[in-house]
Amino acid sequence: MTGGSDHAFVYSRADGVQDIGAIGGVAAFATGISNNGSVIVGKYFGAFNFHLYSYYNHAFIYTKTGGVKKLGALSGKSAEAHSISPDGTTFNGSYIDSDGESYAYSAKI
Repeated sequence: MTGGSDHAFVYSRADGVQDIGAIGGVAAFATGISNNGSVIVGKYFGAFNFHLYSYYNHAFIYTKTGGVKKLGALSGKSAEAHSISPDGTTFNGSYIDSDGESYAYSAKI
């Protein structure tokens, strides 16, 4: 935790703890990791909603070779990546569209 924000991280015996960062938001949380640790998915706090007095979540994916890629809110208000397949090729999550409807999704990497 640096500057008062929560960071996602990856750990290996060889490299120890590697900070992925807050991904440009206030906080980031890793929610799924592939079996070999090369792909991580999660969420970070995106835009602040003053009416609800909370943050909208945005999804991200991290790979050792490509670093962090922000997926944002997937053209809606809020999105999360919840889990990833053991081989790191497919992840699942949920999002809320601009009308406030909730959906589940599955995406191929």
